[in-house]
Amino acid sequence: MRFFTSIILLFLFQLSFSQTLEQEIRSRFTNPRKVDFLKYYKGRIDHFNDIALVLAHDGQKCKGQLTYLRSKTIFNLEGTIMNQQFLLNELDELGNVTGSLNGEIKGNSIEAEWENLNNSIGKKAILTETTKLEDFPVHCGDNKWVSIYVGKGNGLELELIVQKRSNNQLSGIAYLEGKSYQFQGDIDERNFINVYLKTHIERNYGKLTGDFKNQNFFRANLIAENGQSRTLTFKLKERLRVGCIEYADYVSSFDLTYPKTKSAQFNNWLGKIVNDWAQSCRNYSKKVSFSKNSQLRASVRAFGWCSMDVYSNELISGFLSFNSTWGKNDRGIAFNFDPKTEQLLTHDDIFKPHFNQNHFIKNLVKTIYTNHPLWGDEDFRSWIEEDAAFPHFIIRKDGINFSTNFNVLYGRQNVTIPFEELGAFLKEHEILKKLTK
Repeated sequence: MRFFTSIILLFLFQLSFSQTLEQEIRSRFTNPRKVDFLKYYKGRIDHFNDIALVLAHDGQKCKGQLTYLRSKTIFNLEGTIMNQQFLLNELDELGNVTGSLNGEIKGNSIEAEWENLNNSIGKKAILTETTKLEDFPVHCGDNKWVSIYVGKGNGLELELIVQKRSNNQLSGIAYLEGKSYQFQGDIDERNFINVYLKTHIERNYGKLTGDFKNQNFFRANLIAENGQSRTLTFKLKERLRVGCIEYADYVSSFDLTYPKTKSAQFNNWLGKIVNDWAQSCRNYSKKVSFSKNSQLRASVRAFGWCSMDVYSNELISGFLSFNSTWGKNDRGIAFNFDPKTEQLLTHDDIFKPHFNQNHFIKNLVKTIYTNHPLWGDEDFRSWIEEDAAFPHFIIRKDGINFSTNFNVLYGRQNVTIPFEELGAFLKEHEILKKLTK
């Protein structure tokens, strides 16, 4: 009985709040009785942050409100709607213009572009009409996942670790004929998967495309750069849920997605790092968000993501990346976790004492990177040959992947060295024995 009473009270509160907000927005018009259009919308801006939108129209002018649902930061909106197209100025509590919202009403949905004052920052907003103001955020990990697929056909076996991100974007790693390939792509409007496979030095291998309506079982064509096409049948081996942190207010925003595995110990380790990063972002956000300077609107940004290179009962490996506009929160963490011992594998667990990782990689990349698309760039070549260190290592199924820290110009460069080429430097660890069988 108490449960149903609580639900009724919550409904009445939301209804009362919506009515109060409706009255407040109508009162902004010269003649509130002429308002013939007042609708509520809910969705996301920048693919992550939940927002609620209220729009009212009197035939000439449009007024409304935009609310970030987690921070409860509110902006007023003023402008025009013509033939379902709208152009609105965003105003803060002091009446200062802080940005603009330009979009279109399509049936019961809205697609719009938000831009700051000087048009240097833009974000996409997609919203759906609601019957009243819905001011509660949803879990930002919804409709995101990490899936492991195994595809077979034409004498081939292809394993995919696919990460679905916002806006139907896909990324991950593929293992084919004893080699690893990184890939990126999307799920298009036809529900087709389209991903492009590349080597670690950014050379194209080919494209994988196929009908993805059934995400447990599908067929796709692997089309190599030379035009050779082979059909494979994929079955879902395992799907992981995704955790997520998001926040946005007047000045700042940050977001992070990360997988939730079957290993409680790994999840605890990852959770601590994620929470420490998020707290650091919150602390910085508090410092800068006191300033209601319209020139600073949405200027502070931080984001993080976790890629998976191997996920099995014997090994969980991958890379955590953190980046921010203020720089101090930038870092990368490679991880190699043994689920059986519930321990992270260190450099000393894998490599013999005499292995000089940086010296070894430096000698190799001068040869390997001559095939990189950016090798003709003198600054890139100088960075790779002289300044770039490769401090991180990730155990993959085809060798050990060494990578640099993130570079603002060239990203995070990496190279995979086969196990046999590292044989003299590797300890006889149980995980390596299984991978090299």
